[in-house]
Amino acid sequence: EGDGDPPLRKNHAMAYDFAREKVVLFGGMTTSGPGVGEYTRIGDTWEYDGESWAKVVPETPEAGGSPSARNIHAMAFDPRVNKVLLFGGESGDQSSPVKETDTWLYDGASWEETNLVTPAVYPTGSRGGAMAFSAGEGKILHFGGVNASNAHTAELWEWTGTAWTLLSGRIGPPPRSYATLSAGAGK
Repeated sequence: EGDGDPPLRKNHAMAYDFAREKVVLFGGMTTSGPGVGEYTRIGDTWEYDGESWAKVVPETPEAGGSPSARNIHAMAFDPRVNKVLLFGGESGDQSSPVKETDTWLYDGASWEETNLVTPAVYPTGSRGGAMAFSAGEGKILHFGGVNASNAHTAELWEWTGTAWTLLSGRIGPPPRSYATLSAGAGK
């Protein structure tokens, strides 16, 4: 028996956890007032097992370790470690948003911040980027997004399992954000 449905939201991210056969949903924005365009970022985690939704971890980092409330972030399942990877997004209130550059792994029980190398290296398109595991490449790829200067990027990044690496010298699509990537069986 689940916890009902997640609250209505937009700009959230979801990934299918192949190891546990569940859809993982994190964050987004929900209506926060009676006015048009009044939204609040949320930081809750839900899982769907094919029959019902269940809320599974604390909503705030202070309550047990999870990403901050955010929206327009990217998520993908990493079969190398059997965990869901979350990157970037936007936090804070609507009048002064913060572009997040943190990376988290979710194992079904808890979130763990990773990529804590100094200096931190990460995709510059931290909000609205697209991410998926490429079976042909054997790695998670992150493409595009909007950078700190509010410009769209065409960068392609690889998650090695411990850090982000920029893949340069490849020909690809022009800069964009809010695109979609999907896992494929080949190159």
